[in-house]
Amino acid sequence: MKTATALGLFDGVHRGHREVLGACLSYAGEKGLSPAVFTFDTGTVTTKGKDFAPIYPESIKRMLIQKAGIEAVHSEDFSAVKDLSPEEFADIYLVKKLDAAAVFCGKDFCFGKSAAGNTETLGLLCRERGIDLHVVEDVMQSGRKVSSTRIRELIREGNIKSADTLLGESYILRGEVVHGRHLGRTQGYPTANIFLEKGTLFPKFGVYAASCELDGRTLYGAANIGVKPTVGSDAALCEINFFDYDGDLYGRVLEIRLIDFVRPEMRFSGVDELFERIAYDTKFIHKLIKG
Repeated sequence: MKTATALGLFDGVHRGHREVLGACLSYAGEKGLSPAVFTFDTGTVTTKGKDFAPIYPESIKRMLIQKAGIEAVHSEDFSAVKDLSPEEFADIYLVKKLDAAAVFCGKDFCFGKSAAGNTETLGLLCRERGIDLHVVEDVMQSGRKVSSTRIRELIREGNIKSADTLLGESYILRGEVVHGRHLGRTQGYPTANIFLEKGTLFPKFGVYAASCELDGRTLYGAANIGVKPTVGSDAALCEINFFDYDGDLYGRVLEIRLIDFVRPEMRFSGVDELFERIAYDTKFIHKLIKG
């Protein structure tokens, strides 16, 4: 079946990306085409500089694209595509692999070796191959384009509320619950220590108000992201104390959604001072969320 295919990295599946996905999905429904996405495995992109980190690792990106309504996600290793000419890309992927009748992309979409192809190039190649091209307008917020670059900056600054506005939903961290030192449990603040997925874009280290969907319930809590400087940690992780929950979560994979930044990571004089601050943070976040 011929496809309507959305093209892009879609590393955050943010509001701009969703505009492209939505246009593709709507057109596919109108024309009786199969909606699809062509993208790159976010962990394999090597041309955006040493400081580049995708907003989401591949698993979360794929989940969000499918949640938006497009099940068929063709995600290629970037190394397999980066040296193709624009013509080779069109013939191999758009024509042969995707059987595209229409393609959708943003205004800044580039492709081919050394990013030699742009939307103008793509339009010419599509016309020659009988494919309709739809270039979707940028989504603007407060006079600025919604972009992955801006969202990454906001996440790294700890400005989660603004990042969430551009993403269209709360920023997600995912990982497996692992055993820690169990210090929190001894003080009445049991925590889930979550070893985050490889490729996670860490927000500014500190304490956040957070939520998690678990067994049909929405749980809220205080999440600390960082290296726990007072007691020490081998690697950065997410440690969350859920309000009103005390079950066994070891080995489970959780999706934590960040709601708001509360304070930066701090080093305390000892465990007593640490837990005094945890008690304060917990009350503050509980009030912030529950009102």
